[in-house]
Order: sequence, then structure tokens, then C-alpha cells
Amino acid sequence: GGYAKHGGAINIHGGSTCTIEGGTVLGNRASKEGGGIFVYGTLNMTGGAIIDNHGDDCGGIYVHEDGAITLENVMLTKNGANDHGGGAINNKGDATLKNCLIRFNSADREGGGLYNGSKQMTLVNCTVADNSAPFGGGICSYGTVSLANTKVTGNNAGDSGGGAFVHGTLTATG
Repeated sequence: GGYAKHGGAINIHGGSTCTIEGGTVLGNRASKEGGGIFVYGTLNMTGGAIIDNHGDDCGGIYVHEDGAITLENVMLTKNGANDHGGGAINNKGDATLKNCLIRFNSADREGGGLYNGSKQMTLVNCTVADNSAPFGGGICSYGTVSLANTKVTGNNAGDSGGGAFVHGTLTATG
């Protein structure tokens, strides 16, 4: 795997768009944000997996406040945040996930699976399972999270919110 300060495998610069179809981002490290991928621009990923990536502030994919991601049919597993939140994803921008599996991720503070800052995160037909963090084992959000036909199950929080720890708005349908 790769190593960098921001985005151990991939760093998507502002104004840039990265499209990934299939493949695996595996075993990368970041000393700051995004062990696997750092997104300042736009990431569109269909298929594939983000596995065993680690960083201080997000293990899998870190989305900067000016960034946006759309993931479809992606598995995010065994990623870890060593300091701040978001084992699989730390979203400070806009994130849409469809038919994704977020499982076996961890964070030392908030959002073992998913961390959402003050903006928007949407999950459709996803599973958030078996993730862990002291606050929000599955999901920790300070913004708006919309869950449609999404399962949040088997997550563990050492302190509060095994499934979800919400400081903003969470809407679940289906």
C-alpha cells in the first residue's frame, strides 16, 4: 500500500473528477486525512472495494468540505481512523452511497463506520454493520443523514449511540 499525508492511495484535487469502476484500494496509510482516498474534488466510484486503509482522520475515504462522492455497489471494510472520526468515510462535503456495504470499520473517537460533518450524507439500500467507535459505532453525524431502505445493525459504541449518534438530523424510510 501507499503512504501520504493526505490520501494514502489517491488524492483528488479541487476541480478534478475521478471515476473508478471496480478495483480495490487496499492497505494504504495517511498521517492525516484519508488513509485510502482524500477527496477535495469529485469521486464517482462504481463497484470495487476500500479495504484495510488507516489514517488519523479517516481510514477509507475523507471528503473535504468542497468535495463530493457518489459510491454505488462499493464495499468499505476493515478501515480505521486512529484519532478522529470515520473508519470508512469522514464526510465534510456531500456524500451519496447506493447499495454499499460498510462493515468491520473502527474509529478511536466518533463514527466507526461513517462520520458526517455539518453537511449531507444519503444512503440508499446500504448496510452499516459491525462497526465500532466510542460515539456512534455505525454512524456519527452533526449534519443531515438520510437513510432509505438501509440497515444499521450490530454496531458497537463504547459510550453512546451503538447504531447512530446524531447531533443534527437523521431521517430513515423503508
